[in-house]
Amino acid sequence: MEPGSLTSFGPSWFTPPSAAEVAPWGWAPLDAEFEIAIIVDPRVHLANGAPLLARLTYSGALEVAAREHAALISPEQVAELQQKGIQVSPVFLPDAAIRASAAGILARRPGESPADWDQRLRTAGMTSEAWAVHHDEVFWSRLGVWPAGQLVAGAGKHWVAGAPLGRAWLMGWWSGGKFIQGMPHAGDAGFHDSGHHDYATTTILVRRRDGRPMEPGGGSLGGLQAGLTGSGVSSGGWLAAGLALALGATVAGWYYWPEIRARIG
Repeated sequence: MEPGSLTSFGPSWFTPPSAAEVAPWGWAPLDAEFEIAIIVDPRVHLANGAPLLARLTYSGALEVAAREHAALISPEQVAELQQKGIQVSPVFLPDAAIRASAAGILARRPGESPADWDQRLRTAGMTSEAWAVHHDEVFWSRLGVWPAGQLVAGAGKHWVAGAPLGRAWLMGWWSGGKFIQGMPHAGDAGFHDSGHHDYATTTILVRRRDGRPMEPGGGSLGGLQAGLTGSGVSSGGWLAAGLALALGATVAGWYYWPEIRARIG
């Protein structure tokens, strides 16, 4: 980014499911049973020639998973990936380059605090193509090369399986020995609906290495109810959880909310 080159980060932008595809470096074994792959948007290429990581909505990610006869990665598998993969530190925006590029209406106002300015920049840019591209450029500068068949942890924060109907679950951003956006559990509504996307939301799919079909799951109240029942929650407990979800409540405090506010607003 050239200093002073941006007066607007551009309109909200995301990857339609029809444009999304498995990354050209392919699938990598996660364990003896499963393999994973990240999804890219080949319409946009970075300076190093790599395709942009896809910025799907949660509902779009579920659609791509079904098309690929796969599933969204589970929260437990994200934790496993963090343990086994090449670790890349999270890319938090805005960063110094974006602040330097902010001109015109996006320039820092007299007397504006750094936190307020960052929040205004996030409001203007966090769902833009420009921020997605900048995120990935920084990510690749830290990674270098993504070898075929190799696990890499830290390519954004990932949509994970199991969210209630109309909601979205994210997990990722390993920093300071923990996930800033941590493991969701049955009953959590999450902070976003299924149409959300931003500069760091990426999609990892999982499938069985033996070619057997994945069990359907995630993205439905039926799947959530089955998960609650399997966890020993009574029918009364299921009703209470359903009411909480209808009110948009988060049943378990699994996000480090102050840190998320500081990163995405």
